[in-house]
Amino acid sequence: MANVLSVATAGKTKTYVKQKCNLSYRQLRAYMSILCERGLLMAEFHKGKSNHRRVFVTTDKGRAFLKAYGSLRTTIEKGILKLHIKKLEPISTH
Repeated sequence: MANVLSVATAGKTKTYVKQKCNLSYRQLRAYMSILCERGLLMAEFHKGKSNHRRVFVTTDKGRAFLKAYGSLRTTIEKGILKLHIKKLEPISTH
């Protein structure tokens, strides 16, 4: 879901988000429904020359979520790296 929010920060169509995130239409619909219900994503209508397009935009709340998610992910990755390095260190016999 973070990937959907990240792709939609500049306002993108459902098709664009689906392709960039490599999701099925069913997955996309489910994720977008959850994200919109929670106020992390919103739909906007943009007027074009010949038609109106609905685009999805990451809200301020969604951007705050992405920032927190990025921090958490970095913290976890650093912790996993430390655990991995610790396992590789030779055990002292002294």
